[in-house]
Amino acid sequence: YVDLLRDGYDVALRAGSQLEPGLVARTLARTMLVAAASPAYLAAHGTPRNLRELRGHRWLLGFTRGEVPQTHLPLLRGGQVHVEGSLYSSDMLLLKEGALRGLGIGMVPLNFVISSLESGALVQVLPDVVGARSHIALVYLEREFVPLQVRAFIDALVEWAPQGLEGELLEPRSLPRTKRRPARSKRKRAPAARVRASA
Repeated sequence: YVDLLRDGYDVALRAGSQLEPGLVARTLARTMLVAAASPAYLAAHGTPRNLRELRGHRWLLGFTRGEVPQTHLPLLRGGQVHVEGSLYSSDMLLLKEGALRGLGIGMVPLNFVISSLESGALVQVLPDVVGARSHIALVYLEREFVPLQVRAFIDALVEWAPQGLEGELLEPRSLPRTKRRPARSKRKRAPAARVRASA
């Protein structure tokens, strides 16, 4: 996680459902946050059947607005439920790896774990209850003048994103089972630039 103003960066990538004030966001891709765990973890600790049972599990969580440890799970119908985290990271791939290794239930973007869910390496927990819409966004400071080179990079990345990222919104129970993805046209290369990514 980086603070654009404090650390002197022009742009950053953010993944999550909330963004800090004072930033302009350009959405690059949309997804869902889901709860997922390995079959081994669920066999050892039980599969949660309701909200009350979620509180007794080990949770692998991220940070709210980059710096505050997450303490609540979002619910699909609104609201949230309090849980205790056993591992916190702004790296979603690390949370996924922790879930695969049976360390707990990870709260992760669906597009990060969809292949693991399809293969059975991970199992979605309470898919009709726990989750939230999320997005990957390019953010920059809200200010009157944005340097031309920064503006050019932002516009280029936004143009590239629909082909370079999974841009469609993935719903919790819409995991592809038998359909094969159609062949895609040749992708544009992402513009080369240094940018910090964080959850």
